Amino acid sequence: MSIVLNKDPGGIRCGYLVVDQPKKNNLNGEMEYSLQMIVPKGSVSAKIIQAEIQRVIAEKWGNNPPPHLKLTFRDADAEAEAKGKKVDEHMKNSHFMNVSTKERPGIVGPDGLPAANAAEYRSGDYFHISIGCFPFVLPEPGVSFGLNNVQFVRKGETLTGRKRAEDEFDSLPELTPAEQASDPLLS
Repeated sequence: MSIVLNKDPGGIRCGYLVVDQPKKNNLNGEMEYSLQMIVPKGSVSAKIIQAEIQRVIAEKWGNNPPPHLKLTFRDADAEAEAKGKKVDEHMKNSHFMNVSTKERPGIVGPDGLPAANAAEYRSGDYFHISIGCFPFVLPEPGVSFGLNNVQFVRKGETLTGRKRAEDEFDSLPELTPAEQASDPLLS
């Protein structure tokens, strides 16, 4: 069953964004499209995801789910604390989850029309996301999600720390023929 996370007006912030061209997944060797969803605790999207997890658990295991189910929707603060690390600022008070697909996800802009240039979207941008929930049993029982489609909502501060070239450089003035002739590197 597919769920569409579009009830939080500002969208869901995404990291590790790979939606334009597939990338090799180092864990399974497959070429995949993927992203990391960063979902604020208590948000509408977090509640929808948690309800979907409970629905799938009940559907698969009824009233007797296996102990210690592996859930891919995780608490960023608790996970950092368990590892003895400081949680990244953009992950504070959030859940996170990596979702992927082998097929290219549908990508639309804010107007709902196919995105003209999906390569311009970056980690840190905000999206509405369609995902599918499923149980798994190997290597241990759990519940995960797969990526279906995304809708760009708005730009966000990049999570990579890398700036866009347009933001770092000003336009250069045209050189006159005399200036070009006097520059030994241009001759």
